[in-house]
Amino acid sequence: MNANFFEAAPDPASNPAAFQQQQAMAQALLRRGGTQQQGQMVNGHYIQPADAAYAGQLVNALAGGYKRDQLRDADRASNLLNGGNGDVTPMQKAGTWLGGLFGGGGA
Repeated sequence: MNANFFEAAPDPASNPAAFQQQQAMAQALLRRGGTQQQGQMVNGHYIQPADAAYAGQLVNALAGGYKRDQLRDADRASNLLNGGNGDVTPMQKAGTWLGGLFGGGGA
């Protein structure tokens, strides 16, 4: 089992442990992307977070949303291949992507 971000999503029916591991990774990225940046007080002066911290936060949120969507699609494909219907409307797909980008959302 490898939690490499760039691996394709594993089939949840044949490798549920790897699937859950990648889901946990996506959730961790979404949580890190949703944390608010904190500044510091130094000698009575407020020092704001570096711009790179905000960029990192955005990258985490986008990467987490991408991985979560990739895992959702793999789950849907597995469902279809194993006899389910896997139907989803384009609005549902857009809603889950936007929910991950702006609020963490559920899988």
